[in-house]
Amino acid sequence: MPRNMSFSPATATSIDLCVRDLAQFSRYRDQVEVLGEPVADPFPDMRFHSVARPASMGQFRYARRLAAALRQRAPDVIVVEQHPGSAAIISRCLPDIPVVLHRHGMTQDYSKPWQRWRYGRLYGRAARIVCVSESLGRYVRATFPALAERIAVVPNGIDTTLWQPAPKEKLIAFAGRAVSEKGVIEMSGALRDLLARHPDWRAALLLAAAKRDAPVLAGMKAALAPVMSAIDWHENAPLDQVSDVFGRASIVLVPSIVREGFGRTALEAHAAGAALVSSGAGALREVSGDAALYLDTVSEAAIARATESLIAAPDELARLQALSVARAQMHDIRTCAARFDAVCESVVATQLGGP
Repeated sequence: MPRNMSFSPATATSIDLCVRDLAQFSRYRDQVEVLGEPVADPFPDMRFHSVARPASMGQFRYARRLAAALRQRAPDVIVVEQHPGSAAIISRCLPDIPVVLHRHGMTQDYSKPWQRWRYGRLYGRAARIVCVSESLGRYVRATFPALAERIAVVPNGIDTTLWQPAPKEKLIAFAGRAVSEKGVIEMSGALRDLLARHPDWRAALLLAAAKRDAPVLAGMKAALAPVMSAIDWHENAPLDQVSDVFGRASIVLVPSIVREGFGRTALEAHAAGAALVSSGAGALREVSGDAALYLDTVSEAAIARATESLIAAPDELARLQALSVARAQMHDIRTCAARFDAVCESVVATQLGGP
């Protein structure tokens, strides 16, 4: 795990949750060990080894420290989450052990030739590049065509048994990072207008926030001030709280502006039986298919208009909620983990001289 990950139920990022799920449901679960920054309470029933990172230590130096810890373990295969530079450094430090780069996002700028050259060299150190969606896979293949044969796609999944619909309330929910790329400012303006017009509805905002996100949080609070009494505001809520809120929510908003590499929140909303209002950015349409109402643009007016159309049409709301549950079953973690196992097995077999 690269820096700024947190392998703990209380503070996990979406990447931490993905790793936890793949490890839990891998048929090699007892042989999987996760290495990352120290956390107070790591996920239980999993092998986790903390590797200290001083605040002054950047990611590249930290990757060398991770490589030293990995050398002592002599694993069959190393999976590096998200960060191509770390994968390259670990591969150079441990040239006899294959490294799989697991890519979750597609926000890097590869538009300039020197960027494609630099990142192409970093990606090229990986024995395999696993992308979490077909959208991301196409993007990486198009950017680095020489590496196309190394790219595999294994969609993210969740344990659908943990995300169950509950009796639905007049509740609109959002869960995600408190950053402008997630469309939270536009969403705040839309909720202000919606809740003023529909005083029998509430909203629950479950925001992953760090100190650097204070300006965005302040902007959201300013926009929502007239209806703050109708807002359940939570910062850095644990996963079980997100599951509880999504289970009760009639509508979940995913108004991302940035191209999502996958969109785990959308999948969680589907599993919890909520109707989804989505921007469709990046892989979000791939995740949701016909089980979402898509925005024509990410704006206050568009979010308010789409959400209000569901409030005003109970039959359509119920139809999308039913489609959500069916859609989630297509991404059950058991199938996804088996596919990820197969990729790792093929990498090890190739390293050992197999087909």
